[in-house]
Amino acid sequence: MSRYQLSPSSDEVEFEHLINALYNKKYETNSFQFYGKKGSKQHSIDGLTQLEE
Repeated sequence: MSRYQLSPSSDEVEFEHLINALYNKKYETNSFQFYGKKGSKQHSIDGLTQLEE
């Protein structure tokens, strides 16, 4: 069972903010960004980053 319980979000923008915040926290960065705009061809990509190795 997961340690975290999140309620489903019906707001896609809120969901994208949550996902970006989780990745930024996990990878200790602020480089995750939103990709594209609603309605634009983005091939299902909502966020992106370039992590340093």
